[in-house]
Amino acid sequence: TLNGGSYTFNGYGEYTLIKSTVAQFEVQVRLAPVNANSPSPSSDNATAIVAFVIRNGNQSLVQFEMFRIQKMIEIRVNGR
Repeated sequence: TLNGGSYTFNGYGEYTLIKSTVAQFEVQVRLAPVNANSPSPSSDNATAIVAFVIRNGNQSLVQFEMFRIQKMIEIRVNGR
């Protein structure tokens, strides 16, 4: 965490990671299962960030998305 704490969060879907109450700054993330076919019970529910979006006031919206099968990262600015 930002204040040095730690915890396990295995959420699946899209979440707000950081949102400023003073400035119009926000980071949203998309979490997906790490490996649905893993033989290890400890990783059955594991998730990882596969995409994130950064929004800063009226500036361009920037999105980064990882495609594991193609082993590539797509970067979009304002949806393009």
